[in-house]
Amino acid sequence: MMKLPLRLDADITSECWTFYRMAILESYPELESWLINHMNHIYMDKHQEIHYGFYGQKYNPYITYEEVLETREKPLKQITGKASLLDFLDECLQKGIYPLLECDFNTLLQKESALAEPSIHEILLYGFDSQYYWFPHLERGRWTEHTVSRQVLADAFMARKYMGKEKEKQQFWRRWYLYPLTLLKPKLDYQESVNYLKFKLDLDEIMSNACVRYDIIQEEKTLTGTYYNGILAVYNSFLILGDRIRDGLFDLRDRGYNLELNTKRLYEYNLLFIKRLHLLEKRIMLPCLEKLTGELDALAKLTQQAYLLAMKYVRIEDRSALDMMADCLRSSFYIQNGIIKKLQQNLNECLLSI
Repeated sequence: MMKLPLRLDADITSECWTFYRMAILESYPELESWLINHMNHIYMDKHQEIHYGFYGQKYNPYITYEEVLETREKPLKQITGKASLLDFLDECLQKGIYPLLECDFNTLLQKESALAEPSIHEILLYGFDSQYYWFPHLERGRWTEHTVSRQVLADAFMARKYMGKEKEKQQFWRRWYLYPLTLLKPKLDYQESVNYLKFKLDLDEIMSNACVRYDIIQEEKTLTGTYYNGILAVYNSFLILGDRIRDGLFDLRDRGYNLELNTKRLYEYNLLFIKRLHLLEKRIMLPCLEKLTGELDALAKLTQQAYLLAMKYVRIEDRSALDMMADCLRSSFYIQNGIIKKLQQNLNECLLSI
């Protein structure tokens, strides 16, 4: 048996395509400094959904990670059969390459489904032996280690490969973030290049509190939308959303809005924000960081509590949980605002003295 390193409790677990990449790069200490200047923006779209990215665009899964993850495609036509697939996957893993491949999950998880067409999703492989492959699987909000037999994996991939032109067309338009068979290899020769000015400018950006309207053309139709850029805008949008839910103007079930997921993303983002500060502290003298320990702890606890209260509200519709969630978000907003202002001042002084 051989297994490549993989951090199942990566800093971002709420988006599968982001989790897969973070789980890899966070497994290699030589890549940790990359996080200082990356994964540092967040925005909320017109549906009040939080995303990692900026200016209304999610992080591009190719360009964003290219410094630390080499991304390559294996054309489907080069996989001639099950034996060809399994040999190729074994070879990749032995070379330290993580295969990310689309499969039919009905076949993969041995589900009896009435669906006439495959249920396509991607999995990341990180280990194998003579009988099984290892992959992370999301269960009840947590990524856990799973195995699948070599034969079942081959069947699941082949069901996807030969799923038909119409299904392939649908998959092509929804697959903006990966190929049917993607190869991810950590660049262990990465050279640390922390940019303190960029870090400071990123703080300016996330404080922008921008609400932006935009037009897009899709299939010859012009659509207008709004996104809220920056952490302060996200907090503000959350508080407005809470008021709308409380006043009966926004029904979570009718609209399919996932309050748990979005408060979790805010909590995740702040944990990563705190981690980035600690990584920065190892490389540059910022006097304010020593004095911010209590505030950083409070920020993490408050946003975690907001997430837990969102879970409580969604499950039992306790209106008091919604009010308490809003209080937590309001308090964390003021704390984070203060933290960022102190960081900006210290970074300005530091950059002027370099």
